[in-house]
Amino acid sequence: MRIGQFCIRYPPAMGGAETHVHEISSRFRKRGHEVKVFTTDLDTEFPFKKLEDSRDPDWVVRRKAYNPFPFHYVVAPGMVKDVGADLDIVHAHSYGYFQTNLSSFVAGMKDVPLVISPHYHPPWTMIGGSGRMAARKVFDRYAAPFLLSRADVIVNVSHAERRQMDGIVPKGVKRVVIPNGIDLTAFSPIPDGKAFRETYGIEGPMLLYTGRLAQNKRLEHVIETLPTILKEFPDLTFVAVGTDNGMLEPWTKLAKTTGVLDRVKFIDFVPYDVLVDSYGAADVYVLPSDYEAFGIVLLEAMAAKCPTVVSKVGGVTDVVDDGRTGYLYEYANVEMLAEKVLALLADGDLRREMGENGRCRVEENFTWDRVVDMLLELYGKLV
Repeated sequence: MRIGQFCIRYPPAMGGAETHVHEISSRFRKRGHEVKVFTTDLDTEFPFKKLEDSRDPDWVVRRKAYNPFPFHYVVAPGMVKDVGADLDIVHAHSYGYFQTNLSSFVAGMKDVPLVISPHYHPPWTMIGGSGRMAARKVFDRYAAPFLLSRADVIVNVSHAERRQMDGIVPKGVKRVVIPNGIDLTAFSPIPDGKAFRETYGIEGPMLLYTGRLAQNKRLEHVIETLPTILKEFPDLTFVAVGTDNGMLEPWTKLAKTTGVLDRVKFIDFVPYDVLVDSYGAADVYVLPSDYEAFGIVLLEAMAAKCPTVVSKVGGVTDVVDDGRTGYLYEYANVEMLAEKVLALLADGDLRREMGENGRCRVEENFTWDRVVDMLLELYGKLV
C-alpha cells in the first residue's frame, strides 16, 4: 500500500504522537509498504521553535510551519499538495490540527480512505492563552463534528480517549481502539541503570519522570510532595529527564522555595539508550499529568520493570493495572501521591513484584508489531 502519515511534528521533536508516527511508519516500510511522512519543521509549539537539524530519511517530507493567528494555530501551506498525492490511505494525526483538518477536506474529495488518530486532549488541558481556548470552543462545537464525519475510521489509543470524544464524534462514524506500543528490543536485557547513576552522580533511592517539561505534566505536584518523602528517605533524588517546554524555570524556583532543590535534578534531552538506562536506575516512576491520551513513557517504565505511580486521568487506566503494575492516584491529590510513592520505596519485594507484572503486561499487550498488525488489517479493509 501507499500510505501517507500526516503529523504536525516528527522526531527529533519529542512527544507521544511523534513517537507513534515514527514507530508505525518505520515498521510499515520494513513490511514492504510505501510510506511517506508529511510533517513540519516545528520542534516545539510553546515556545514556537523550529528544528535546527533533523537529518531526515528521504521518505520524511517537512514543510515550513507558520503561526499567523493570535490564538495560535500552526499552518503548513506546503501540505496542501501532499494530501493530494497519489496515496491508497491517508492517516492524519492529532485532533484539531491543520494537517488533520486539511486531510478531512482533500481526502474526501479524492475518495481516498481517511483514518484519523486524534491523540485527543480535552479543552481544559490546553495551553496557549484565552484566545486559543475561545477558538477551541468554536471548533469543538461547529467544525469538529463535520470534519470528523469525513473520516472512514477514527482510531483512539485508549478507551478513555474514545469516551472523551463521545460528544464530538457524529453518530455513525466507525471508531476503534488501537493502543500505542513499545520496542522491547531496546529493553532487552533489562537496563540496570548503573551507567546512568554513575554519570549523574545519583546515590540512594531515585524517583523518575521522563518527558517534556510542559505545563500539563504538573511536576509541581511531585516537587510539593518531596518534603514529606524526604523525611523518610532523605537521600532520595527526584530526576526529571526531558526537553524544556517553558517550565524548567518555574519548577526550579518552586524546588528552591520548597527547600528541596538539592534533591532535584533536571536533565535535558539525552540519547534514547541513556533514557532507557534511566528507567533501570529508578526505583519508582511518577507521572502526575493533568491528562494523558495514553502515556508511552509508562510502557517504557514497565518494560524496565520499574513500578509506576500515575495520576488517574485519560488513557493511563488502559495501561497501568492498579495495584499490580503500579498505583493510580486521584489527580492533584499530593497526599495520596506521596503515600503511594512511600509505599513502594519502603517495600523492595513489592517493587520487584510490580516490576515483573508490568514487564509481562507490556510483552502481552503493547508492542509496536502488534499495533502495526492491527493498523494494516484496518488499512487493508478500507482499501
